[in-house]
Amino acid sequence: MTILLAVRLPLLVLVLMLSGCLGNSPVVPIYNKSIGAQTEPGFHIVGRGETLYSIAWRYGINYRRLAAANAIDNNYRIYPGQKLRIKGIDGSLGNQRERPKKVVKKTSGQRVNVAVAEPKKTSKKSKPMSPVSYESWLWPIKEKPSKAFAAASSSHKGIDIRAQLGDSVLAAKSGKVVYAGGGLRGYGNLIIVKHDETYLSAYGYNRRLLIKEGDTVRRGQKIAEAGASAGGEVRLHFEIRRNGKPLNPLSMLPK
Repeated sequence: MTILLAVRLPLLVLVLMLSGCLGNSPVVPIYNKSIGAQTEPGFHIVGRGETLYSIAWRYGINYRRLAAANAIDNNYRIYPGQKLRIKGIDGSLGNQRERPKKVVKKTSGQRVNVAVAEPKKTSKKSKPMSPVSYESWLWPIKEKPSKAFAAASSSHKGIDIRAQLGDSVLAAKSGKVVYAGGGLRGYGNLIIVKHDETYLSAYGYNRRLLIKEGDTVRRGQKIAEAGASAGGEVRLHFEIRRNGKPLNPLSMLPK
């Protein structure tokens, strides 16, 4: 009995010491990088599968301004866990001109304000428009919208178009797929197509995606199959954005 107690006593002391150490240790939070999150006001932590375009779409800002604000080069590559600033980024890309400054001169003890003339405008040759710019928009599905455009709404910035399950979803214009996945809440399986430096379009609630990120698509090409919204209604959610700002698709689509 004495021998058994002598063996167990050191083990008991060791267990108590270890439990005491563990009890005083802080709990380390685990971040799931598969889901993007706004961990602190004004910033976004990139999740697995997110792209610069999908994050810009989520917050309603222009992807080029988002890249510039975070020193991201023109390949627009981001990585899971990267911290992006989103606060204070204007979605528009309006040209801002500096006002002419006034120069103060002193003549015989008096100040005289002399306005500096504005520099003359130099005519720059406009860049040739891409073939996509000349294309007209095409209805992405052959039905009429069942829900109207509402730009002021935080949850609905496009139109919903009635569909049958599995109907063909078509690219409304030629372009490059910059996002294809289910990571944006409220959109289901979503496709975002970049048509040029100004316009993007999005196709949500898809049952099946037929293209992947990086693919080039043609106007009228089948890119997905229609699915159901969270409410169970079969429809296609369609949006058009210009410089990050939502437009009413009905003003762009053929009558």
